[in-house]
Amino acid sequence: MIVQAWRLPGHAGPQGANAEVLGRLALIEANMMNDAYLGQESLNQQKLAAIEVSEEHGKGIARWAGMVRSGDFREMAKAGEEMARWVVEEESHKAFPHKLPANAVRLFKKGGADVLAQLAGAQDGALKRLAANILHDALQHVLPRLALAGDANGRARLVREGLPALCQAPEVVTRNKGEKVKALLAAGAT
Repeated sequence: MIVQAWRLPGHAGPQGANAEVLGRLALIEANMMNDAYLGQESLNQQKLAAIEVSEEHGKGIARWAGMVRSGDFREMAKAGEEMARWVVEEESHKAFPHKLPANAVRLFKKGGADVLAQLAGAQDGALKRLAANILHDALQHVLPRLALAGDANGRARLVREGLPALCQAPEVVTRNKGEKVKALLAAGAT
């Protein structure tokens, strides 16, 4: 059935058949074979539910938030550097074969979008670059974007305050990463 999807007229994208059409056909075929595959959305929700935020993680994120809100350049830079290292780490879960971007999901589940919006709004270019790097690295995966979508206030502040500050930064690299993050958020969780 999936092979036949390549022949559907009007559903071709820039790289072949439309991914949405292929995804739906895969779901239909899987259900016909009774293998209990409920689709990518359901799988992503299961992955999000499997990623838990421990008390230790919550304290770390709260500490970074306090450091960023302090307004002290050194504290803000230290918090940004620690977040940048932490966000890219992936973890294995026994229920899923591939590593998940668990730390990026935890950051957005615990209000990290507000912290990053404040870091992006800093006056110093180095702090803006840190915020752009963290956002770019964290939002590369679908799961953190889904977690960010669950924090409507944090996402709104990030889109309203953080991204414009990055896109208007004096450094070209920061502006480009800000535009990439904006494109990732505009694409949604697909």
